[in-house]
Amino acid sequence: MLDGTALPATLYVQLHVGNPGAAGTANVATLSARQSFTRGAATAGAASNVNLLQWLSAPATEDLTHLSVWSASSAGTCWFVGGITDSPASAVTSQNVEIQIGSLDLNCEIWS
Repeated sequence: MLDGTALPATLYVQLHVGNPGAAGTANVATLSARQSFTRGAATAGAASNVNLLQWLSAPATEDLTHLSVWSASSAGTCWFVGGITDSPASAVTSQNVEIQIGSLDLNCEIWS
């Protein structure tokens, strides 16, 4: 981004039950597997997911409040952290958690 590094075409989302911190590693949800997504073309500095993200059969009931966006399914670079605007979204034991197509918005504001 600002250092000239382009975002990878495929990114990975991880769910959190609290602020993930700048490194994206704190408060990871029990649904810890990262789900991959491809983003659409950016418009006015924002892009959204073009595929459904789905975590199957939540192992625990918990309130999902944040997410982190990564360059890889494990390890990798944390590109973004942010709050879930439907906060908190609930993960219920044995139920699926989904982020619908076009519902994950990535944007970068330039401050002046």
